[in-house]
This record gives sequence, C-alpha cells and structure tokens, in this order.
Amino acid sequence: MTGGLNLKETLLEIKFEFTNYFKEREAEINGSLLAVLSGENLLFLGPPGTAKTQLARNICQTIEGGSFFNYLLTSFSTPEEIFGPLSLKALEEDEFRRNIEGCLTAAHIALLDEIFKASSAILNSLLTILNERKYHNGREIVDVPLLSVFGASDELPEEDESLEALYDRFLFRYRLSYIQDDENFKNLLFREPENFNPGVMISVSEIEKIRKSANFLPIDPDVEMIITELRKNLQLQEIEISDRRWKRIVHVLKVAACS
Repeated sequence: MTGGLNLKETLLEIKFEFTNYFKEREAEINGSLLAVLSGENLLFLGPPGTAKTQLARNICQTIEGGSFFNYLLTSFSTPEEIFGPLSLKALEEDEFRRNIEGCLTAAHIALLDEIFKASSAILNSLLTILNERKYHNGREIVDVPLLSVFGASDELPEEDESLEALYDRFLFRYRLSYIQDDENFKNLLFREPENFNPGVMISVSEIEKIRKSANFLPIDPDVEMIITELRKNLQLQEIEISDRRWKRIVHVLKVAACS
C-alpha cells in the first residue's frame, strides 16, 4: 500500500494510472487486476504490438517484490526453458529434479506468449500449475507463488482436446485490437512517455487478505438466481461452461466485492 491509502483507494489509483497510460484498455486493465487479486489466469488474443507484454509486466510492477517471467513459446520449446534445467547433483543421486529458481515456477506473474504452441511435454505440467499452483519436481510437490498467468496468442488454436483443457484454465479472456480513436493514437505517438512505471503498489499479503475475506463473503440469493438463470439461457444456446469455471466465477464475484 502507498502513502496512507487504504486498500480500495490503492486499487483505484492503480486503475487510474494504467487507464491513463494504456488507452482503450480499460476492460483489460480491470480484468488483469481482478485476475491477480482472485488468483485466476488471463488470456489475451490479438495481433502483435497491442501492448500485451507491457501490460502484464507493468501489472507485476504494482506488486511489492513481485517477480515476472516472460517467454515466447514455440513448438520446439523444451521444459528446461520454462521449468528450469535438470539438477546434475540430483541426477547423481538417481533423482529427476529441476533447478526451478528464476523460472515460471518461481514467478508471481508470468506471461506465456503463443501459449497454444506449447509442446505436450510442457503442457502436462502447465495444466497443473494453472489449475492448482503446484509443480511436481521429482518426488517433491512444490507450491508455486504465481498470482496469475497471462497467456497470449494471435489466434485461437484448431480443435484439440489437450488445448481445450488449456483454454478452459483461463477464466478471463480478452480480444485486443490496435488503437482506434485518433486522439488516443496521437497520444500514443507524440505525448505518451516511452516507459511507464507504476507509482502505486500493493503487497502479496494484501492480496491474500482480499482472498481470505472473499472466502467468507456470502452470496446474495438474487445473485444465485441470476447465475442459475444465466446458465439455463446459455444451455438453451448450446453454450456449455464447465463446472470449474462456474465455481471460479463465483469466487471472482466475491473478490470483486471485497476490492
């Protein structure tokens, strides 16, 4: 927290700073902050040069002591590049274990660009991390400090069962486009400073406090009714949403109410 601001004032100040710099990105900014606060993952779909990486990096800069991991995935990317190299010392003891410091498993926020190009070797571990925030490192199960994983892709993948499971892990999804408004475009080119450094920060402990408060927040019966009716309407349109997503949507609603 910064300069005597309470938690809600801090979050409002962060939103103000970001929306003032990132033009035509208000929904994405609000979603990014809510994803971090609620422990959910977020997917950006859109062409290169739409500030996907910069937005994710700057969101991380609002977290006191936050570490950021960024990687561009290809079909040739290996687990070593994402989860760390094998420990030679462990191999001498006939144990398969990785040195995970400085990798995805040690970050608070991660951006995985072209995430749908991840190989099956990466995907298997990634699904568990996205869902449970745990990584199986040899015989040890490691708790991963990730607050949120940002995925980015130019487009949705072709139908693939394993990639559908990956897609379902991203509760927040946004399609980004290039700046449309002329004034915002001129601001980007001629007035906007090249580098943006957030002036307001929030701590991991404050984020955890919000999550704990949300766990004890009751849901209003009217909200229950609205969600139930929404589900029925979606089913009539043959739109299926997984039980996992519904449960997490309710958690996000609680976090939003607490923040």
